[in-house]
Amino acid sequence: MKILYVTSEMVPLASTGGLGDVSGSLPGALRRLGHDVRVIMPLYKTIKESYASQLQFVRWSIIRLGWRTMYSGLFQMEVNGVPLYLIDNDFYFGHDSLYIDYSFDIERFSFFQRAVLEALGEPMDFFPDLLHLNDWQSGMIPVLLESHYQKNGYFTDLRTLLTIHNLKHQGIHGRENVMDLFDLSDDYMTEDKVLKDGSPNFLKAGIVFANRVSTVSPTYAKEITTAYFGEGLDQLLLSFGWKLTGILNGIDTELYDPETDPELVSSYSLKSWMKGKAACKKALQQECHLPKEPKIPLLSMVTRLDSQKGLDLLLHILDELLEEDVQFVLLGTGDPAYEKALSEIE
Repeated sequence: MKILYVTSEMVPLASTGGLGDVSGSLPGALRRLGHDVRVIMPLYKTIKESYASQLQFVRWSIIRLGWRTMYSGLFQMEVNGVPLYLIDNDFYFGHDSLYIDYSFDIERFSFFQRAVLEALGEPMDFFPDLLHLNDWQSGMIPVLLESHYQKNGYFTDLRTLLTIHNLKHQGIHGRENVMDLFDLSDDYMTEDKVLKDGSPNFLKAGIVFANRVSTVSPTYAKEITTAYFGEGLDQLLLSFGWKLTGILNGIDTELYDPETDPELVSSYSLKSWMKGKAACKKALQQECHLPKEPKIPLLSMVTRLDSQKGLDLLLHILDELLEEDVQFVLLGTGDPAYEKALSEIE
């Protein structure tokens, strides 16, 4: 199968979290299974600066975005054996950060989505069978694919899969602005299509128009159909349950291999894991100024400090937990309130 993987970030080029990790690993794993998988993402400033010698210019085109007529450059390179296309525009992507201001990000990724569709086929010399989309930053692509292309006889066999990594971020903006950015008719501005509570919602639109929807685990797929986890989209996801699948994120066993990982104090295999893990535990205790007790349980948590990650539950029981004969180490940044609360416990 020919698959174009559409993402806003990818390890090792530019990443802020889990989406980048998956984007850096999954396409390569699928290629090893025999699929022709390629990735397309924005050409951020950091990529231009770090990989300038590897970037190959393919072509340029003009993208109409509302009243603007914008340059869109298409570059290509290869990352760990995976062909990568990059959309260039310094006005949108020539910044120090991947994400900037929410309102501007809406416009930036509106441009990106239009540029991706314009690059399909002849421009990139690749005619995919499937577009694998990720989160709100590519959620409008199924809508545009239908409204601007398939209704006019283009890419009629092309199918779409939307993966939800984080349901909380949905890409919500004003109706008139979104209609202008995407040149959409009133037919799409309804509650059963693009609108959610009167406003265009990129992620909701992707759920409605994509052929299939997946998320990062079977458990999360069930959770997001409930009011507590559904972020206002639970009823929609419940109604489209027939096309929602939870697929557990895996790990990159080439990157995360304790036998070869140079970052570990002591490498280990299945045969030597007890000795190796004991040495790593001792080193972590020393680095965190904890008593180097070999038998005491050492609990660790690496996470973004966000309510989605269960930090409220942790804080509720942490004092009681630490009364036991255990050690606890947490690595993460995020919500200042959680950072403050955890620092006070420390």
